[in-house]
Amino acid sequence: MNTGHRITALMVVLAVALVTAAHWVKSGQADSQSNTSARPAEDPNASTEFVYFPGQYVNQATEPTEHIQAF
Repeated sequence: MNTGHRITALMVVLAVALVTAAHWVKSGQADSQSNTSARPAEDPNASTEFVYFPGQYVNQATEPTEHIQAF
């Protein structure tokens, strides 16, 4: 086997190892997140209604701005 084939084989082995390690780490994170049953305390005074497009906010990007003079 020549040097080019050895390098190619080594790169393939490293790529497979990296993909396997990434999958293993990701599955470990998913397991740890699914095992946590702690929930944050709910505020009894919190409103259950969520307004997606509130009218009291103004889109400032649509308002013309004053020109800033350069030196």
